[in-house]
Amino acid sequence: MNYWTQSAKNIFVAAHRGFSEKYPENTMLAFEKALALGLPSSDLAYARPPSPRGRR
Repeated sequence: MNYWTQSAKNIFVAAHRGFSEKYPENTMLAFEKALALGLPSSDLAYARPPSPRGRR
């Protein structure tokens, strides 16, 4: 399934960063509340910090 394609029969629903409209985004609470709503998918934002060994 190409979930980026939207039609009347095929709509992909995901919780953006959990239930971020009501709870702090990217927190376990936001993801748990999104799951409790029955949403099939969720996404999160992740940024890897730079390695301290790479600094000069």
